[in-house]
Amino acid sequence: VALGFAALVEIVAATASRSASILADGLHNSGDVLTTFILLFTFALVRRPATRRYSSGYGRFEDVATLLIIVVIIITAAVAAGESVQKLLQPPVYSHVGYGLVAALVGVVANLGVSEYKIRVGRGIGSESLEADGTHSRIDALVSAGAFAGMGLAGLGLKIADPLLGLGISVAIVYILGGTVKQLYY
Repeated sequence: VALGFAALVEIVAATASRSASILADGLHNSGDVLTTFILLFTFALVRRPATRRYSSGYGRFEDVATLLIIVVIIITAAVAAGESVQKLLQPPVYSHVGYGLVAALVGVVANLGVSEYKIRVGRGIGSESLEADGTHSRIDALVSAGAFAGMGLAGLGLKIADPLLGLGISVAIVYILGGTVKQLYY
């Protein structure tokens, strides 16, 4: 709920302010909401007892969920990068800078809160996937801080900073993905 609220606030703020970095962060937070639903569905599924068809149980479905999460992260990074490149080539006129800055701060707070919750619950139930997703959310707080910097610098007249930080956020998303995959499989 917290990430969904942050994503909505950021996407609306990005539309109003024309910020690539805020949009990138909002899209990424939207992706995180989707990955959370994937995990919730998977947790409900893996708790089911073994059946004749699945004699070993449903535990392997967590691996499928992990692959879906990776796909979602790649798609959000690609969309964010595309929007950033477009705004880099044709810099917009920024407006509602204050709203964009507040939206980025909402992203920081939401990601920090969600990360602590996911890590604690993941450790409690013994889920490496949820713990890894919590670590991902913790790093996302830094990404939201980058969106804040991009919007702030654009508001001060350095228009190129916003799309460059939007691209930086896209790179950070891919970097986070690499760390998450490494943590899960090695």
